[in-house]
Parts: sequence; C-alpha cells; structure tokens
Amino acid sequence: MDLDEGLGLDARLKRFDESAASGDKSRLVVWAGQGVGLTEQGYFVCDVVKQLHKDAVSALESGFQLVAEQ
Repeated sequence: MDLDEGLGLDARLKRFDESAASGDKSRLVVWAGQGVGLTEQGYFVCDVVKQLHKDAVSALESGFQLVAEQ
C-alpha cells in the first residue's frame, strides 16, 4: 500500500494518474471524511441501516405492484 511505503500525497496521486493512463483501474484515491463538516445531525448506524431496509422494501413493493398491474 502506498501509504505504508511512506509515500506522500503527490507521489500517490502521480501513481494514480499513471495507472489510470495505462487503463489500470486497480488503484483508487479515496477522500474519506471530506464532507463530514457539512452534516448537521449525526445518526446511529443501526438507524441508517433500518431506514435503508425500509426504503429498499418500499421500492421493491412498488416495483412488484407495477409488474402485477400489467
């Protein structure tokens, strides 16, 4: 891993650019946590998962109803 090798940001970005130019999609630069300052409220993970489940079930039920009507 680049970070374990002690590479700085510029070196990691250079490696990313080089691999992207050659078509290698195995290297990715991820900016984790950059938008955290834009949040106004925190949520517990269990609440997020429950809401995702509820939304997924609702979407599947809507899709099923559309198919059943035809």
